[in-house]
Amino acid sequence: DILVIHDGKPLAVLELKRAGIALTPEDSEQGLSYARMLHPQPPLVVVTHGDDTVLLETHSGQEWKPESASEGAL
Repeated sequence: DILVIHDGKPLAVLELKRAGIALTPEDSEQGLSYARMLHPQPPLVVVTHGDDTVLLETHSGQEWKPESASEGAL
């Protein structure tokens, strides 16, 4: 697992899973639990096994779907 920091603040927790094994809700919960322990909390959790990726909002646990794939949206 990886913590991404931008400008000295946590941006995202990356929950990395083994390739070829389907992502589960438990994988998302694990990433969210890590992110919620940090202060300040990173706004995003990324769960991936390399092929599939899920972006979650740390606060709500809901899937994050930005309006665009731009750096500004992030």
